Amino acid sequence: MGVRPEPRPRYWEWRTELERSRDRLWVMVLGLGAGSVVLVSLVVWLALRPLPVYYVSGSMGTAWPGQVPDTVVEDFASRVVTLLGNVHSSSARRVYSLSGRYLTPALSSRLAIQAKSDLDAIESQRLGMAFAQTEVAVVEKLLDPPAWDLIVKGTRTAWAGQQLLGQESVEYAVRIVRTPATDLNPYGLAVELLQVRTLPRQARRD
Repeated sequence: MGVRPEPRPRYWEWRTELERSRDRLWVMVLGLGAGSVVLVSLVVWLALRPLPVYYVSGSMGTAWPGQVPDTVVEDFASRVVTLLGNVHSSSARRVYSLSGRYLTPALSSRLAIQAKSDLDAIESQRLGMAFAQTEVAVVEKLLDPPAWDLIVKGTRTAWAGQQLLGQESVEYAVRIVRTPATDLNPYGLAVELLQVRTLPRQARRD
């Protein structure tokens, strides 16, 4: 019994199959190219997108990204006011320098102008000031743009050298706004307004 030879494809059949194989190859190449573009775009987007800021205060153990509880704002206001409210001749320049990172650029510029004359007087007269906080509270929230108005109350003691100059009750009016978090200011908050006034005697008794 003879072996029948396997029929060889005709030229047009061979050419059609070749073109099909080439088309399948191009589809695979284009698919891989498109997938690579999507992957690279995803990597770039993940690298460039701002990371969510989690605001966590000492009194609240949990926080959601982008949401700022009142306690966090109050903690931040207390930190800044306490920093600026406790100075003496050997620490005044460092206090003014550190506080700048927690202030908006506009407020930081205004404070720098005032600090030039204040620092000379503090160092030459050996002045000192200590602030002891008694109360902090958010009094108003602004939505657009987000901001918080706070009141920080406490007792301020002043002295020159070793001589006590006096003690008084004071109140700080503070406005805090959102700002991009940085290595210098990881809180994502900044003080936009800071004013202090001495409380009258009636307010002190209250």
